[in-house]
Amino acid sequence: MKFLNCFVVIIFLLPQLLFSQVEDTKAQKILDETYTKIQSYKTLKIDFTYIMENSTKNTRNENKGSITIKGNKYVLSLDDQIIYCDGTTKWTYFVNDNEVQINSVNADDELLPNYILLADYKKDHYPKFIRELPKNNKVINVIDLVPKTSKSYYKIRLEIDNNTKLLTSASVYNKDNNTFTYVIDKLTPNINVADSYFVFNVSEHPDVVVNDMR
Repeated sequence: MKFLNCFVVIIFLLPQLLFSQVEDTKAQKILDETYTKIQSYKTLKIDFTYIMENSTKNTRNENKGSITIKGNKYVLSLDDQIIYCDGTTKWTYFVNDNEVQINSVNADDELLPNYILLADYKKDHYPKFIRELPKNNKVINVIDLVPKTSKSYYKIRLEIDNNTKLLTSASVYNKDNNTFTYVIDKLTPNINVADSYFVFNVSEHPDVVVNDMR
């Protein structure tokens, strides 16, 4: 569920980076092109499929979700949860329980939007170009992001359309054999959305239970 709170990954700042002391110029060029294209959008709405797999237990769970991003703000909907974030405060609304938890934003937890936006990828990861992959009549660039410091995951695998320069999927490989994958089904840029959309409105949810964890 931490990875839900984070797609909440797959773009805000990018410093210089080396991979194994040798600059992976191909991976960096592709990621920079993707970053530049996404940064040109004022807003972004993504419909995605979320897949959680465990290779040891041979389990697989799949759900549909969506995320709307505007700068450092986002709304993420998945399962029975809707997460609202205005860049400072995060509201996690549990639809079935009519309960909302309020927390201050912790940048370390916002993995999902960062995967999508490639936020700080050069700061925290070594990029490595893996291969070109023919897929669904497209050429896909496969790039791994390997964390510079010890994390709960050992790599993030990105798949980027060679033609559109947009992310098509992001997979997080955990050390506990869990893999979290976000497959982008539809991407809609520059939708009209007000800042108030990213704030949970208590008045619109009668009898909601509010737990302020700040």
